[in-house]
This record gives sequence, C-alpha cells and structure tokens, in this order.
Amino acid sequence: MQFEDLIRYKALNLRYHSANPTLLDHLIGQEDSEKLGLKKVQFLVSAKLHEDLKSVCGYLEMSQRQFLESLLADALSKAWHIVEQENADPESLGYVKKEG
Repeated sequence: MQFEDLIRYKALNLRYHSANPTLLDHLIGQEDSEKLGLKKVQFLVSAKLHEDLKSVCGYLEMSQRQFLESLLADALSKAWHIVEQENADPESLGYVKKEG
C-alpha cells in the first residue's frame, strides 16, 4: 500500500468510525425511531438491485441504512445544486417572495 493511500485510509477510518453509525443502527433497533427524530423512507426495488445493495454493504462492512442515507443526502444536494444552476429553484421562478 502506498503511503498516501494508507494515510487516507486511516484518516477516513477515524472520521467515520468516530461518528459511530453502528451505534445509531443499534439505537434505532432499541428505540422508537420517532423519538430519535428519524423518519422512514421506503420503496420497492428489483431483486437484483436489492442483492447488489446487500452485497456491496456486506463487502464494505456498512449497514444498508448507512449506505442509503449517505447516497440520498448526496443525491439531494446534487439535485438542488443543478436546480439552482438552471435558475429553476422556487425563489427564481417567483414562487417564494423575498422578505425585506
């Protein structure tokens, strides 16, 4: 392993290990998720896509919740960025009145 790859691996491991997503998964199983401020997002996918999700999460040693939450947050951020770039956000289209 190259030095830079090793340091990046260690840094990312510390960054995400300290967030302790496994603890959150455990708490979700023990507590009412509403008390934790969590909402359920649910949809059906093909059997192949589900198997691929299970496979990649198993390989990466992460929960499906952790994987999908990260994916969804990134996708939403990118979607809003594109909407703003194209001046198609509600404010630019006049649906939101600016105060002041």
